[in-house]
Amino acid sequence: MDTKFGHQVQGKNSGSGVGFSCAWFSLNSGTLILAANGSSHTNTSVLACIAGDHYYTVEIAIQIEPGCEAGLILLYIQAHTAGLTLGSKGVGFIRNGARTGSNVSANRATFRLVNEQQDVDMYYRLPGEPWVLVRSGIDITSYNDNSFGGFLDVRPALYAPGANYAKFRSLLYTPAAVVPTL
Repeated sequence: MDTKFGHQVQGKNSGSGVGFSCAWFSLNSGTLILAANGSSHTNTSVLACIAGDHYYTVEIAIQIEPGCEAGLILLYIQAHTAGLTLGSKGVGFIRNGARTGSNVSANRATFRLVNEQQDVDMYYRLPGEPWVLVRSGIDITSYNDNSFGGFLDVRPALYAPGANYAKFRSLLYTPAAVVPTL
């Protein structure tokens, strides 16, 4: 039995551990694999969770296969998001449907979003490297005011558009603002 994500998951035994799978994701031995679908974060399936705290930190390690993009976002509705993405254009920043890339190319990275009462800081770290601050002080207050007619609150979410798949490991949710040492 796997207990990642705070839930007990039972499923088939693949010989390498207990796993769970459905049409677009599988969970096996602590690794979540999302099959890529859609062309961007605005039209792909997302896997979201409820964050019941005013201060919280979400961190996850991501590995992408060629043709895939993957990321960690704070999702209100898919057109109104803020977060980080990893893809062929490098490590990028997403806000309300727009994506900005960087010249940092990688297929693995760890992302950290720090939410302090709707004021968000975003960080990434490449394997063996120090943390890098991407954006600081992003105000997402309007996302939680139901001003866009979506659901009730901002939710941390994972996504993977494109082709192939992305692997997610070591999901960490902390009910406090944890700023990394830069």
